Amino acid sequence: MNINIKSEFTRYLNQYSSLNGNTKGFTWQVKPGNTGTFQTPSYFLRSFRKIKPYLEQYLTKDFRYDWLFKQWNSIHNLSHFVPMQKRFRIQNFKTVSQACKMVRIPRTEPFLKQLFEDRYNITLPSDNPVSAQDVTLSDFACFDRYESNKQFKINNAEAFYRALDKTLIMSGFMQKVPFKLKSIDEAIKSLPSNTSSCYPTMGKKNTEEALTYAKSFVKKMLSLRNNPYAMMNILYSHFCVVFHRVQVVVENLKPFGATTKVRQVFGVPFGILILEVMLFGNFIRTASRSSKVFTMGLTRLQVSDLIKKLRAKNFQYVVCGDFSKFDSTIPPQLIELYYSGLIQCSGLPERYKSLASCLSFWSTFTPFMGKDLNVRYMLGGNVSGSFLTSALNSFVSCFVINYAYYRYFGSFPSENDLFILGDDFILGINDKGFLKFLAAEFKNFNIILNVSKTRVADSSNQDDITFLGFNWNLLSEPDQSLEWICAHTVFPERTIEGISGYDRVLARMCSVIFQIKSGPVFFDRFIFYSNKKLQKQLVESNYKLKIRLVKDDGMLSNIVIPFDTFYHANWTLF
Repeated sequence: MNINIKSEFTRYLNQYSSLNGNTKGFTWQVKPGNTGTFQTPSYFLRSFRKIKPYLEQYLTKDFRYDWLFKQWNSIHNLSHFVPMQKRFRIQNFKTVSQACKMVRIPRTEPFLKQLFEDRYNITLPSDNPVSAQDVTLSDFACFDRYESNKQFKINNAEAFYRALDKTLIMSGFMQKVPFKLKSIDEAIKSLPSNTSSCYPTMGKKNTEEALTYAKSFVKKMLSLRNNPYAMMNILYSHFCVVFHRVQVVVENLKPFGATTKVRQVFGVPFGILILEVMLFGNFIRTASRSSKVFTMGLTRLQVSDLIKKLRAKNFQYVVCGDFSKFDSTIPPQLIELYYSGLIQCSGLPERYKSLASCLSFWSTFTPFMGKDLNVRYMLGGNVSGSFLTSALNSFVSCFVINYAYYRYFGSFPSENDLFILGDDFILGINDKGFLKFLAAEFKNFNIILNVSKTRVADSSNQDDITFLGFNWNLLSEPDQSLEWICAHTVFPERTIEGISGYDRVLARMCSVIFQIKSGPVFFDRFIFYSNKKLQKQLVESNYKLKIRLVKDDGMLSNIVIPFDTFYHANWTLF
């Protein structure tokens, strides 16, 4: 199909002005980009068609994949001009450019720093041990991974489709759930209201401007749901914005040794988040509740029960997975598989499938802006700020594990053998050689299972099981080391907004140490008896702590924390 770029931009500008009432406040920049990235999906489709004959034989009758080929074929005809368009809202562009360039590194907590220094006779750094240059280098390395070609190698087509079938069952997708389209207001209510979103470029989700814009965006997309051409135009005028989270990993207290990890967080346009929740919110939550493998939405007590069940199977080993850069390495074909399963199994009516397939394309080849203010395009990979992030990552992990397990053992993990949340998994095995095979199969799908950092808990040594960032002991209680406590209290990953002074220190400390079994012991030994003022305050208040909180409107309010409840219930409250 031949497309006149100039006329398409003119048509789109006129079309988009009807959404906003006028074009005032908008500017357009047309900058030719690398169109090669967007021509590769056609190659993916051809590679899938080679093994498509296995589809009918190995998948359940209720699951069809071929419809997605037809949907994407029409979309691919538009893809070669998509990278050329950019739209910035002028009043927000200065904000987004400043935010992208700025690196905000949380400060250390002086009181808790002094506590560790006095107790262990050590000297901790006064500043978070990471520089703006570290963040910049990490950013561009991350961008390269998202933009790069990704390996997708199938060694056994039968195992591939059997694993897909099993993964759909394990993920709860095969439950018969009546489709319900959430209203716009219901979707907005179910999303966090006070966090930043890439609203169309930057801004809080709870502002009147953001809500008005998002509602008009969603209504426009729904009205165009039978016109993929127009929907793609609108979707690709919205890009993600990259933020940062800096995490300090303390390896030793004496002598002090630490490394830093920079995580890229992608702000997803608010309207796209709302569409995801409207179309898939009910199904994802129902599927998650019915899944016996995925642990999304579970409390710590529920996770503890699952680990007890895994230990009761008496496996010799439990593999505790550790990946390198999981989100940025997922090949686009696996994202296609996820959306194909999601759209087919959710009972999505035919009238919404074109909209859903456009969303799947945008999610597979997502535009995003980094520190240099250039808009890039992902070739696969998963963004962290999407409503579907955790579910998609869980699906990908589960699928590759099932595929490798079937190829190695000729069967699939039984009930209570495997638990997954995103890129975190635990799997019971008796053959330790499977770990090397599993890593090789993940590599065939471009995903790096870090064998050197993946723990293999040995039941004969009564090892802890590492899952969801905690070490679960023989009683299936979550715990962590003093180094972990130091990292999360002295070198916080994010600033606590609205609380200052000693109140902030208490809030920080309680939110960290009472997540683990040894939290009360740490509090008694290192906090309570070393601070007479706090000791007196707790006793006089009958162990009810008053925290001064600065609200969004700048007014002060006092909240009461039932410290005795936190202390005694400890990790079971989370």
